[in-house]
Amino acid sequence: MKRIEKYGIILRFAEVDDAEFILSLRTDPKLGKFISYTDPDIATQRKWIENYKKREKSGQEYYFIAEDKKGDSYGTIRLYNFDERSFEIGSWLFRADAPLGMAIKAHFIGFEVGFEKLQAEYCRFDIRKENTGVLRYMQDFITNLIGEDELNYYFTLSKENFYKRRSEIALFSVKSKKGEAKIFIHPTAEIKSNNIGEGTSVWQFCVVLKDAIIGRNCNLNYNVFIENDVILGNNVTVKSGVQIWNGIRLEDNVFIGPNVTFTNDLVPRSKIYPKSFEKTVIKKGASIGANATIIAGNEIGAFALIGAGSVITKSVGKNELWVGNPARIIGYVTREGDILDLNLIHKESKKKYGWINNELKVVND
Repeated sequence: MKRIEKYGIILRFAEVDDAEFILSLRTDPKLGKFISYTDPDIATQRKWIENYKKREKSGQEYYFIAEDKKGDSYGTIRLYNFDERSFEIGSWLFRADAPLGMAIKAHFIGFEVGFEKLQAEYCRFDIRKENTGVLRYMQDFITNLIGEDELNYYFTLSKENFYKRRSEIALFSVKSKKGEAKIFIHPTAEIKSNNIGEGTSVWQFCVVLKDAIIGRNCNLNYNVFIENDVILGNNVTVKSGVQIWNGIRLEDNVFIGPNVTFTNDLVPRSKIYPKSFEKTVIKKGASIGANATIIAGNEIGAFALIGAGSVITKSVGKNELWVGNPARIIGYVTREGDILDLNLIHKESKKKYGWINNELKVVND
């Protein structure tokens, strides 16, 4: 428990000698505006840690330093205010130059300690209202808003909903690494990520950056580029000549045709970067035809089909068929790939379809 090595990072208990590092985080002008006031006196910080170590020894609180395998410290996370059913998580602070994904990995480990070691049923936490980045990040969790004041929102997250979210991310649900997993990587590919699922094939001249997450049984064709903040689910096919940028999520069984273009910045400027990139989600089973363009910030619904060469400027609903520039809906497509018109009639068989248990099914023969 004093030292946890998981997901490629290390969490260890804070010590008195960490006072200077912790103070550097808590007094950082950008990080400090989202937390309570911290006395900048190093002696005061050392005294606080001495008192914390007593609470740690009695099992009342855990304060972790997050490190890489070289022993360089990048951030902190703290579990405290334990009761019979819950715990609080906070002091989630990381250096601006921390490796991408380290803060999220540490956050998940913190939750796992609370739910597994403390056997808590739910977690409590607060987020400053002006901390829009963390608020957006937490939108992917199923949380309960239990209150607010002038500065903060107050939330709870159940054990069940945490593990549901964890199961949706390949990094936390697939225990496979290069050299250990049965994956194929062509010798010409440049693969920095260890987060690649079993059964995946990566072909000639692909580039995958180190924090990208690739699920099981995926197929990355010739000359695919994948940036850091990218998550691919299981059974995803990406055909040749596709670039997948920060902020893009492809869920299970998605098909991306050759030379599809994604974007992640609505107002791009050379050497001027947004505070955060737009998030684009392609839901499970959706297919995007060759040379289509997907404008940043939109969602393509489950089992939807985007025609070749189309330009998507708005979100697409489940099972919808869109074509054109700008694209518009012209019909529907079943999970099995049958094309229907806007009245849900199969164009060849003339069979009528309808929504049954949220799926398109034949309603007459």
